[in-house]
Amino acid sequence: MARPSGTVTFLFSDIEGSSRSWERAREQMSAALARHDALVRRVMEDSDGYVFKSMGDEFCVAFAAPEQAVGAAVATQRALGAESWPEGLSIQVRMALHTGHCEERDSDYFGPPVNRVARLEAIASGGQVVLSQATSDLVADSLPPGVTLVDLGEHQLKDLQRPEHVFQLAIDGLQHEFPALRSLSNPDLRHNLPRQLSSFVGRAEDVRVVAALLGSNRLVTLTGPGGCGKTRLALQVAAELLDGSGDGVWFVDLASQRDERFVAQAAAAAIGVRADGDTDMLEVLAQSIGDREMLIVLDNCEHLIEPCAKLSDRLLRSCQNLTILSTSREPLGIDGERPYRVPSLGLPPTSKDVDAESVATCEAVRLLVERARVHDPGFEVDAQNARAIAEICERLDGIPLALELVASRLSVMTPEDVERRLGDRFRLLAGANRIALPRQQTLQASLDWSYDLLNDAQRRALMFQSVFVGSYDLAAAEAVVADGVTEDYEVAEILRGLVDRSLVIADAEPRNRRFRLGETVREYAGRRLLDLGVDELLAARDRHAEHYDRLVMEELEPPLVRTQSVQEALERERLAQLNRPNVRAALDHTIVASQNLERTARLAVLFGRDVSLQRQMESYAFLGPVIPTIEGTDPRWLCQVEYHFGTAAGDLGHSSECEEHLIRAADLAAASHCFAVGVRIAYNRLLNAFRRGDTRTLSALISEAMALAEESGDPSVEARARGLRATFGHEGKPQARLEDLQFTVDFYERHHDESGYWPLVEDLALLELECGKLTEARSHLEGALASGAGEGDYNLAAHLNLAIALALTEELVSATQHWRTAADSAESANLGAYFWPVLIVGAFCCSALGSDEQAAILHGAATQRVDDSDEVFEPLEAWLREEDLRLLSQRLGQDRFDRAFARGRVLSFEDALALARDAMNLD
Repeated sequence: MARPSGTVTFLFSDIEGSSRSWERAREQMSAALARHDALVRRVMEDSDGYVFKSMGDEFCVAFAAPEQAVGAAVATQRALGAESWPEGLSIQVRMALHTGHCEERDSDYFGPPVNRVARLEAIASGGQVVLSQATSDLVADSLPPGVTLVDLGEHQLKDLQRPEHVFQLAIDGLQHEFPALRSLSNPDLRHNLPRQLSSFVGRAEDVRVVAALLGSNRLVTLTGPGGCGKTRLALQVAAELLDGSGDGVWFVDLASQRDERFVAQAAAAAIGVRADGDTDMLEVLAQSIGDREMLIVLDNCEHLIEPCAKLSDRLLRSCQNLTILSTSREPLGIDGERPYRVPSLGLPPTSKDVDAESVATCEAVRLLVERARVHDPGFEVDAQNARAIAEICERLDGIPLALELVASRLSVMTPEDVERRLGDRFRLLAGANRIALPRQQTLQASLDWSYDLLNDAQRRALMFQSVFVGSYDLAAAEAVVADGVTEDYEVAEILRGLVDRSLVIADAEPRNRRFRLGETVREYAGRRLLDLGVDELLAARDRHAEHYDRLVMEELEPPLVRTQSVQEALERERLAQLNRPNVRAALDHTIVASQNLERTARLAVLFGRDVSLQRQMESYAFLGPVIPTIEGTDPRWLCQVEYHFGTAAGDLGHSSECEEHLIRAADLAAASHCFAVGVRIAYNRLLNAFRRGDTRTLSALISEAMALAEESGDPSVEARARGLRATFGHEGKPQARLEDLQFTVDFYERHHDESGYWPLVEDLALLELECGKLTEARSHLEGALASGAGEGDYNLAAHLNLAIALALTEELVSATQHWRTAADSAESANLGAYFWPVLIVGAFCCSALGSDEQAAILHGAATQRVDDSDEVFEPLEAWLREEDLRLLSQRLGQDRFDRAFARGRVLSFEDALALARDAMNLD
């Protein structure tokens, strides 16, 4: 069935009371549901309906014409009525129809019409079919025989927006009379929920979670920064829970209340309780509620925390059937409270090649677009503005208030205009809604409100934390916030208060709690810090840089062997990556504002230690200009900066620049007796020489590494040096190579350094591949990858080598999967040094699969990259390549092989990968 587009009529249906039926008769209900699903799907599809979603007992169907939808509803209800259901089961299906223009993404529909029909369905009863006025107007003159329309009047749906004029289909032979619609207009649903002028967008999961929390907790507090949508979420949850049972839902708006003495009076007025004279209103309120079952929504409590806490505590203790849902920028802090932090709206991807479809489906974008259409009905996400819209939502942290303020600007500005001006977001997003409370009119006012509720210590702490970029731990916060006025032992408690007030975000990390500021709060706090004066700002940045400098000082020279598990090593690397944005910021500060060159050098070392493949391009771009500024500093630091820069250059394919800086690093390491660094440098230099086929340099470097090991007297340096000799020396002597490498592997195993052990096992596996020991090689490579130790180029190489081993044993599906993992890593990180290894292994896999022409093309592409890089094929690859080329020329014929090989020589890396993926049937 073709998917309708443009203006669509939606039909939503579900079984009323199905949960109760499941609890009462699970076995019978299972069989009945299967029959229901088959019947509904058959009738809908026979009526030209497109079933785009089916969950549990609910069907969501789209029709190109409203007459088709009505016909399907009538036919389905008649078929359900004629069905013989298991004894004791009543399968009553409610249906709703609504017509409107909607957005389509990934075989699904989005937008107000979908939300509207879902709300319409929720107010109907089992067996009933209700229509919106939009659909009723379209079908009034073309109803099926035996069907009439019944006007049910206007009803406010549970989206709290504009009322809907509702009609019902009266179908001959079926039930006509139903209970009153369960809309907010039904007098049996007691409440005072205010009607909203705008729709409720997204947050379906938040509504579900909060409603569930209220089922098991008598006090739930929605917390979050100003403008995050706490009130709107609370209202929606309250509307969803309003079902006619109990004594209703009552909304208490405290936003404009200033006098804490009148909090109880505000609650009493909302519920309709009155007292005379000097009566204690809190006592009167508790007595009036008594054992009645009701939900009270206390909205905007943050400026009245103590009286709201007192009110809630007193009522919950006295009124056993009362539940309270409060909203506040911090919890009320009483027994039994269950805080729920309202998250930002879902954010879109922000990569440069982001597409309009993936952007448009995200919650933040859906809100922005819907509000923008109030001012510009034709506004939409397209290929030209998608990246700017994604960036706007990201930089505004998905805060609904900020997005609504942006939306009001889009009638006179393009998304690109807005994005360019977000550096001054507080002036850009000045007042738009003149009738809102002052603190809800601008982004600046919303944050001013939160800031003014802080004490002096909290204000200073918030300002100082603006110097952090990304996340930071407690030790870092203590170092920066403690300034002589605030002591470091006070920082944890101050942080707790800022987290409670939703200004600082606390992320639960394994074995480490980390903190961060949202980008909008960070910019606000930074402006406040600058208001204190430049000296305060520079002092905070000095403390920030000094803290990250101390992290480097903990290790004068990184050891080759460290007793640790893989998990511990990965945790160190993970924390290094988390700290990297702050190290970068500290390094920027020391370069610009400090004459402390050794600190600059040490921070550059720390920045370069993150060896993630994704980070090598950043290291290369940033460390290059730093090196001239730190000439003449302590060679212990300078040699490591040169080493990290040279390594990044090599991984990106800049072999001559790599060699130049590694030579300088080696000279500095030798002069400063940094043996551990020296042997690491030797590995990278050997790798470069090996790739070039420079046997003379290989021999000289191996001799230097062994001499370095002897001079150091350090067994760990000797073990690593022998490992290098095993990898790059002993040409034509596989047994000698195995002995050296086994010695090194045994050494790391004895010292329980799993993180050092597994990379060496990968080297051992490569040697085993060369010796034809495929089973042993495969076992070692799989063990290394399964250990979790494979990071960076070790991981990429292990996947490639395992792909070779699997291809040679004809396990081709697994071989192609490992090749794809390696290819994706090399492509995403733009690692030029790995382009030809990826292509050559891809050629092996294609050849093994019988894709001979594609294999020849990939061989040509790999050969061209080796020629361009001035490198040579490694022995294993050279031998396999020669054998594969011989077989391919035989199978294809020399002329056809030559043409394919020549085609590969002019193919881009991206096109070659696409060809390989297609040949291997990899999406």
